[in-house]
Amino acid sequence: MGVGFYSPDETWPKSEIRYFEERAMGGMGLILTPFVRVHGSLASIPIIGMYDDTFIPTHEEFVKRVPQARREDLHADRPHWRKTRERRPSAVYSENYVVKPRELTTGELEMLVESFIKAAARARKAGYDGVELHGAHTYLVGAMMSPALNKRTDKYGGSFEKRMRFPKEIVDGIHSEVPGYPVGFKFSAHEQIEGGVDIPLGIEIAKYMHKAGVVYLHVASTASTIEVFSKLPSVPPLYIPRNPRSTG
Repeated sequence: MGVGFYSPDETWPKSEIRYFEERAMGGMGLILTPFVRVHGSLASIPIIGMYDDTFIPTHEEFVKRVPQARREDLHADRPHWRKTRERRPSAVYSENYVVKPRELTTGELEMLVESFIKAAARARKAGYDGVELHGAHTYLVGAMMSPALNKRTDKYGGSFEKRMRFPKEIVDGIHSEVPGYPVGFKFSAHEQIEGGVDIPLGIEIAKYMHKAGVVYLHVASTASTIEVFSKLPSVPPLYIPRNPRSTG
């Protein structure tokens, strides 16, 4: 659950901890946190930080007060609708971006892989029972897997295996850095953008990440900025028919 109670310094705000305490009182067995940022340089809006050891105490407090929050959602960037130039897998025009983004360099992607791994290690130290790698809604991990948004020609783009290299390196690195630590994987099985991930490709992604050793798959749908126009919204509102994704 992402509720938007963010602190300027990206620590857990008291209001959000209290919100999740109330949810836990209702008998929840497990709570997955809102996504946390793994690297400060990609900050576009405040969320929850986990890119430095100084964030660990605030996460320890969260886990202590909300013991059902046993999975932390690891995330790099959050595309937004302001007219600023983001850093993305490829410099391509897309209905999913407000403006044409700048392509991340190979070195920047390698640095981000390490950032995810270090954030997972901090999550373990803070007391979370596991982490979830957020690869849905064409955030960075999702965009790296998307044939519509990843047009790279280096080791992180081209074939299916190369597009999957980024999430696999993260999962492999977490397994190496924190042996036995559970890693789940969230991804969009249907992006609803031309040339993007569709159901057959989504199935291949699921098989690939299962083989990579994730302990569960969290299946979502849609790209990010077109989500409000999607026939298959990631969070279906009350005023549309039930089970909208079951007929997609």
